[in-house]
Amino acid sequence: MFFLGTIVSVSPTSGQTVLFDFENAPLYTSLPINVTVGGITAHLSATGQGYSIQDIAYVIGLYPTGFSGHGISPNSVYAADLLISFNHTLTDFSIMCAPQELACDCSAQLRVTAYMNSSYVGTDTTTASIPGTWPTDTLSCSFPQGFNNVVVHYDSPPPCGGDYGVIFVADNMVVTEVIPATTLNLTAFLQGFYTGGGTMISTLYNLGLSSDVTATDTIEVNLWSPAHLNNPSPDYHAKAILHHNGTATISYPVAVAGNSFYIAVRHRNSLETWSAAPVAFTSTTSYNFTTAMTQAYSNGFNPPMKYMGSGVYAIWGGNPMGDGPIDAADLAATDNGAAQFLYGYNPTDCNGNGATDASDMALIDNNVQLQLFFARP
Repeated sequence: MFFLGTIVSVSPTSGQTVLFDFENAPLYTSLPINVTVGGITAHLSATGQGYSIQDIAYVIGLYPTGFSGHGISPNSVYAADLLISFNHTLTDFSIMCAPQELACDCSAQLRVTAYMNSSYVGTDTTTASIPGTWPTDTLSCSFPQGFNNVVVHYDSPPPCGGDYGVIFVADNMVVTEVIPATTLNLTAFLQGFYTGGGTMISTLYNLGLSSDVTATDTIEVNLWSPAHLNNPSPDYHAKAILHHNGTATISYPVAVAGNSFYIAVRHRNSLETWSAAPVAFTSTTSYNFTTAMTQAYSNGFNPPMKYMGSGVYAIWGGNPMGDGPIDAADLAATDNGAAQFLYGYNPTDCNGNGATDASDMALIDNNVQLQLFFARP
């Protein structure tokens, strides 16, 4: 069975957020049921003697603060877990709950535990800040890595005692879904940063710019449609961390899937490098620049990548000016940086060790003699 609720908002940056108010769910129906709002379907079930859709005031004699009309009510006086699974992955979940308490001085603790399929994601609790009779609070959790089912559980009774039961009513469930995305799993090495054996130096970590011990540097990965090569900017662009094993994961809007794009990699002191041909994107796509010279676009005048030995290819380094060719301007900028004893995150540090020095100048000098310059379709 599928029933409609209310769409709260749609945001292109935070994902769709919807409210399940259960007003259109049929009265006196015991779970399990399905409720659909804005394309998100919640499958509600329960343990024990379960729950049902009821007019909350008819069942308990009042509407707890914030409640109105239909809601979720226990079928007995015995504790039961409310189980809710979703057909979309969520980042945020909340539900208004009121435990059975009559003029208590403190309130019960309720718990929500989130899972991705059967894998535990995280948990959170709430206790009504204003105790009393059927006190209301919002039980919520937020986990950006995503989850698709939750367990709502009566965790513990009021610590100060009083007149209570180990049950609760619920209403007004709000969820936010994960934005669908297209993922590119990219592999690339940077000539100057490569240390051999399929590894690069962890520059960002070594300079204290990342807590990730594997973080080499930031790259920009642009997507160009073959039909838009004359445009002044790419169709899509994104930045990502390139790890010391050459891998980076980049997310693009879901609209990228089903189309073909050239992949263009930019780095602060490397030669911009494009894929040899347009790549057909699906929801998850992989592209590896390191396996062959032919993985990179060639202009026919100079090798598109540097052979590092052992079957590994890397993007040419030594272009701190970022202006296309590796030439005397790059060498002069690095010479000036070396004279100033520059240390830190600077484009003239072409081997990623943090210092601008003679080793960077040597790398550039070798590449200048090859007359290397940026190649694109």
